Amino acid sequence: MLLFWAATAFLAPLATAAEPADSNIAGAVADLDRFEGQLSSGSTVSKSTANRTLKLLKLTRQRLDGSDHKADPSWTEANARYEALVAQLKAVLDGSAKVQSAPQSSASGATTSPPATTAPSTGETMISQQRVRIKKLKRDIESLSQTTDQNGAMPFQDGDYVARLEQRDAYFTEQLAKYDQFAADPDVEAAAGALQVLRNMIAFGKDHAAKELAALGDVQARLKAMDNAFPRVPQTPAYPYPGNAVPEWVASLAEVRKTSVEQYKELAEIKKRAYLPNNPGTVTQGAPYDAQDVRRLEHGYADNVRQIDSELTTFSTNIDAQVASNIGSVEAFEALDPTTEKGQYRLLGGNAEEDLPKMLKEHRWVAAVAMAFDKMLKREQLAAHKQVFERYNAALEALEATRAAALENVRMPEPDSDDDDLLEIARDTLARPDYEVGEVKRLVINAGLRHLEKETSETEFDDVDVSLSGTITLKGTETTYFYEWDEFQVATAEAMGDKFVIFYSTLKKYSRGGPTTPLNKWIIAQRIESLPILEKNIGE
Repeated sequence: MLLFWAATAFLAPLATAAEPADSNIAGAVADLDRFEGQLSSGSTVSKSTANRTLKLLKLTRQRLDGSDHKADPSWTEANARYEALVAQLKAVLDGSAKVQSAPQSSASGATTSPPATTAPSTGETMISQQRVRIKKLKRDIESLSQTTDQNGAMPFQDGDYVARLEQRDAYFTEQLAKYDQFAADPDVEAAAGALQVLRNMIAFGKDHAAKELAALGDVQARLKAMDNAFPRVPQTPAYPYPGNAVPEWVASLAEVRKTSVEQYKELAEIKKRAYLPNNPGTVTQGAPYDAQDVRRLEHGYADNVRQIDSELTTFSTNIDAQVASNIGSVEAFEALDPTTEKGQYRLLGGNAEEDLPKMLKEHRWVAAVAMAFDKMLKREQLAAHKQVFERYNAALEALEATRAAALENVRMPEPDSDDDDLLEIARDTLARPDYEVGEVKRLVINAGLRHLEKETSETEFDDVDVSLSGTITLKGTETTYFYEWDEFQVATAEAMGDKFVIFYSTLKKYSRGGPTTPLNKWIIAQRIESLPILEKNIGE
């Protein structure tokens, strides 16, 4: 099957005054130009030549009949030329007309036109060896035509490819010329027809390649520019998403994705229309871009799109999860009761003065980042994230007032004991310089006296014995310590700079203990900083 045979008409020169309205008319005009040129050379036309030309004109007839523009002047003109040429050739066959040879000069210098006669048939018959060769020639021509057809028109963009085909055409023409005396022979006519098909293919291929190259421009330069400017997918920003990192990242992703899609489409056009045979070497080694490079770039652009879509999906999942996970902080704040000890510890205890607003602001920032992301991608989560963001705003606005309310409600714990001896012991112990306790504004016993005991053991291994069976035996000394002590706890309101803070101190007196245990004297075993308290509330 000849894939681009019908399109060869675009290549023929136009002999009609009117521009051909379609490719069929153009092909017919090309045929007529060629045949009329062959018959107007001035030589006598034999019946065999006329017969062969009539057979070839059947294709011209098919072209004209296949046109959709039979009312166009170009079709009318071409059809008239066809009818006239067919009539002339048929007249040659039936002897009613003759094609004149070139006029000759007489001895007197006047030109005369003697009657032309049809060249008589030589009556020669090919020998079997000649027939074998002409049939093989036809097969060779058809084989090349089939290969050329299978290759398509794209390889004609390669000048070397065209040169090889034209060399083969010249060779076939030379071989066919050896059978001119047998022009009317069916095998010779078949070979001539096959050669004409090949020539039409070559002509079409060259014309098609010229048009494609003109449309594509410098493909190598285009591919090099695409390769050098290949867009890279930017790295996904990580928490805490500083500044405009996320919006800039999304904008960059959009640009890279757009470029990748556009370049992928451009590559598809190049891949479809440009001849880029695979070649040894790589572009970095100086080799021209080939089909493998096109596939490499295609895969790169496709990977860009897949990676971008995947990273956007992953980031969407992660940012939604972060907002959902953080929501507990604002919910916990909203549930705080500044009149309760638990609420007071959350609002005032430890580093709450710094940590709580810092946490709320960080979590609000994540919600703000999520909102910016939602807007750029037109996500439906925007409304929910905006509500969360506004809750953080409200919490931060209420934070100082809530902390003030909590501080207003802080009180010293209720005394568990009023034992004067214990109070004196506590004051004396806290006053020791090595404990560096500040000014005590008030002291209460919040946990009364109790007597406690405990036992501990420690083992020191000094030998290892391994038996023949592999049993490992450790040898050493085990020491047991017995501890016995009295303890109670006091709460104190102490000055710290310009504020007052409640401390809890556990006092112990050991009567038995380990080698480093201080015995028979009161010590501060544990001291914990609790809540700030207003000076006016210390005595309440």
